[in-house]
Amino acid sequence: MKFVSNLYNKIIYNKRNRIMFLVFLALLSSASIFTTTLKYGHDLLFHLSRIKGIKESFEIELFPCIYSNYLNGYGYANPLFYPDIFLYIPAFIHYIGIDIYTSYKIFLFLINLFSIITMYISVKGISKNNYASIISSIIYAFASYRLVDVFSRSAIGEALAFIFAPLVIYGIYEIIYEDYKKFYILVIGMSGLILSHVLSTFIICLLLLVFVIINFREFVNEKQRIKYLIISALITLLITSYFIFPMLEQMISGEFVFNNVSRISKIASRTIPFYALFLEIILHTKPWMPAGIGIVFIYLIIQKFKSKIKDRFLTECFIIGIVCLFLSSNLFPWKIFESIFSIIQFPWRLFFITTLLLSIAGGILISKICKNEKAKLNKLLLIFCLSSISLISITINTIFDKDITLKNYHLGFKEYLPLKVDLKYIKNRGNVITSNNNISFTHKTIDNKIIVDFTNEYDDTNIELPLIYYKGYGAKIENKKLNVKESENGLVLVEIGSIDKGTIIVKYIKTPTIYISRGISIISTITFLIYLINRKNKKVKD
Repeated sequence: MKFVSNLYNKIIYNKRNRIMFLVFLALLSSASIFTTTLKYGHDLLFHLSRIKGIKESFEIELFPCIYSNYLNGYGYANPLFYPDIFLYIPAFIHYIGIDIYTSYKIFLFLINLFSIITMYISVKGISKNNYASIISSIIYAFASYRLVDVFSRSAIGEALAFIFAPLVIYGIYEIIYEDYKKFYILVIGMSGLILSHVLSTFIICLLLLVFVIINFREFVNEKQRIKYLIISALITLLITSYFIFPMLEQMISGEFVFNNVSRISKIASRTIPFYALFLEIILHTKPWMPAGIGIVFIYLIIQKFKSKIKDRFLTECFIIGIVCLFLSSNLFPWKIFESIFSIIQFPWRLFFITTLLLSIAGGILISKICKNEKAKLNKLLLIFCLSSISLISITINTIFDKDITLKNYHLGFKEYLPLKVDLKYIKNRGNVITSNNNISFTHKTIDNKIIVDFTNEYDDTNIELPLIYYKGYGAKIENKKLNVKESENGLVLVEIGSIDKGTIIVKYIKTPTIYISRGISIISTITFLIYLINRKNKKVKD
């Protein structure tokens, strides 16, 4: 016991040892990736395909809007709808010669590591307490739903969101309760969140709205807090504009599968049985549903109800976390609200909020409950053991799952296909060009463009290319632009008209919105970084 006590003191009171402990937690939480093969995950093939698509684009274009090799060269605009900036990490690792499966495993470890680090930083900033930060890091590292997202579901967007969500809570805490001039924390958190996962961003925005409403008095009493909240939102929008505005442009420009919500979301039938909310073992019969959030959270909730500690922030976190847990269950009448919140697809995505808030508040609560070092050590060991139940359960489930291999590009729910596109049609159609008139032509594909040589005797000729249409495709003949639009099959249609002959070059040239928004993001990010550096230098001088 003396050894454990000494180890505890070394971790709590030594910064270097605390960092090593966080790495240790990341290694433990990543135990299942040390198997020889990559194991099955619900969305794994979809995200491996994205990594492969980025990697294969490096020699042609660094930041593609279209994964040109998808669907036998018809292309898929995943980057315009799903942020992929962080997937450049495994894509680059794969590009330098490491196989895609190992690259992905390295990426998973980094996700675990940085999720734990940001939780530690956030709780340390809120509580000013090393012990509370360590407790929260343990809870978060082994949290059942976070591990399910990383491994069982392979929901990389949500998994990445776990990195930035603690910073969002830390940032809104500063704006509401403490130093609103630390608004930059919220900017960093929200920017990272937006560039990780759009649906998680939507859920977190609802959470922030709740925090603002229930703390409305703070904003009324001190108007500067409103000002810095608005500033945070504007800077975040500018930094992430390179993704947000092109996405909105595409959404406005046409109808896609995700617009037809009924095809991809039946939220009322996807609730978690109440009895399974906490247990890490999957007791229900639907394998795509996650396990419960973890027994450790039962313990934390009990401790909160038993304690006489009065802390408004902690109380708000616990109440919101418990409410979100209730909303995830079959006790809530989701059928009434299905049309409003169908965008989140699964009610149990709200486990994200419960896990986030109770991990933060739980660590702070335990630190306040403990009156001496012995009590702190005992609570830490208890929290570690209770949290480990989730880790062991998820790790065993993952290790004994089936192996997986990427053979073809995977589209997931095919959300970003135009509604007109029929995959069976384009498979049978093949790599051919068709025309409304009987014209003579040949074509070839070089890198990400199609070159067509033709001879035409008609006045109203158009050609349909083996490319799925997204706004931004362009066609030129001798530097003259041709009109490009979506065909009745959802493919790229080029209007030749009465031009008698020539060579047409068709490629995705991007829209002005894409170029302008990228410029805004670059300038805004550089300006923001300069501000942070100057602020840090000023603080050092003071």
